[in-house]
Amino acid sequence: MSSKDYYQVLGVDENAGEKEIKSAFRRLAKTYHPDRNPGDREAEERFKEMNEAYDVLSDSKKRKQYDQMRTLGAYGPFAPRQGGAAGSPFDFGGFGKPGGQSYTWSTIDDADLGGFGGLGDIFEELMRQMGMERKGWRTKAEAKKRAARRGQDINLSIEVPFDLAIKGGKLVVKVPGKLVCEACRGSGAAPDGRVDVCKRCKGKGTVAYELGGYALSRTCPECLGKGTRPDKPCPSCGGLGFSRGERKIGIKLPAGVVDKTKLKLAGRGDMGEGKAPAGDLYITIRVTPSEEFVREGDDIRTTVSIGVDEAILGTTREIKTVSGKKVRLKIPPSSQPGKVFRLKGHGVYNERKKRSGDHLVKVEVKIPKKLTEEQREFIEGFAREKV
Repeated sequence: MSSKDYYQVLGVDENAGEKEIKSAFRRLAKTYHPDRNPGDREAEERFKEMNEAYDVLSDSKKRKQYDQMRTLGAYGPFAPRQGGAAGSPFDFGGFGKPGGQSYTWSTIDDADLGGFGGLGDIFEELMRQMGMERKGWRTKAEAKKRAARRGQDINLSIEVPFDLAIKGGKLVVKVPGKLVCEACRGSGAAPDGRVDVCKRCKGKGTVAYELGGYALSRTCPECLGKGTRPDKPCPSCGGLGFSRGERKIGIKLPAGVVDKTKLKLAGRGDMGEGKAPAGDLYITIRVTPSEEFVREGDDIRTTVSIGVDEAILGTTREIKTVSGKKVRLKIPPSSQPGKVFRLKGHGVYNERKKRSGDHLVKVEVKIPKKLTEEQREFIEGFAREKV
C-alpha cells in the first residue's frame, strides 16, 4: 500500500468533491495505464497507487476513516517518519520491537478500535495471542474475512404525492452508489486480459508478517483483499471492477403510508467487495401535503361550507373522499356551525389493521356580507319574533 498521501497521489485538495476526485483519477489513469507504458515499472507502481487512493477517497466511509488517521498521523507519538517498512502508509515509531522497530497502519475499518484503522488489527492480534481477548474485537479467523466486505447501507429520502401515499402503488427510485463495470463485468480485467490469483497472498486476500515475535495479518496491498489481480486492468474502471453512478429500482409503496416512514430493502444497498453481500437500502418517505385533505392517522378531515338558510332548513352536499369517490352527505335542519359529520369507512385504508378510517366533515356556515332591503327586513322581523 502506498506510503504517499492519497490526496497528493491524485493531485487534489483534501476538500475535493466526488466529481473532482473521479475526474482526477480518470485523467491520471489515461497517462499511467500499463497498456500505454509497457515495461515501465515506475508507471505500473504509480497506477497501483492511484487505484488505492481512488478506492479510499471515492468511498465516503473509507475516506472519513482515512482523514481521521491522516490527521492523527501528523501529531505526537503517531507522527509519520521516513524509513518505515516498505509499502506502509504510516510508520509509528516506538511501538514495535525493542530498538525502535515500528509497525504500520495498513487498513481502514470502522470496527477497528473506534475507527483507528489497522491499529485495531495489530492490538487485536497481540491481545488474542497473549490470552487477553476482549468482547468486540475480531478473532484471527474473522480478520481473514476482511477481504470480502459487506456493501455499505444506503439511506435515501424521497417525496411521495399525497394521493399515492394513500392508495399505495409502484414507483421507481434512483439509487446512487457503486455499479458493476459494464466493460469488464466486475472482473477488473481488460477485454483481452485475464484474472489471476494474486501472487502476493496466494488468493487469501491477506498477508502475514511478524511483529515482536508475533505473527500478524493485514489486507494484501497488491490485490487490496480481493485475492485476484487482472494481468491487464480494465481501461474503463482502472481495474477496480466498478464505477459510481445511479441505478433505478422499482419499489412497492404500501397503501396508507405515513410521512417519515422508513422502508428497508434488504440487499439493495451498495455492492459488496469480493463475494460479500450487498448492503441494505433504507428509504425515508416524505409525503407531500394535500390542498384538499387533512390526515389524522387513518382519518381524513375536510370542511364544507353552507349558507345560513341551508343551516336552518337543511341541505345535502357531495363530498369527495380520498378514494376518489363522491359521497352524498345529508345535513339536517338547524345544523350548528362547527358540527362534524362522520362518513364511516371513507378514510385511509390501513393494511396492517385491514380496515379503513373515517372521513370527518366539518360544517362551516357562510354569513352573507351584503343583504338586500327585503332580506334585511326579513331578518329584523325574525329577530323581533325571537324576542
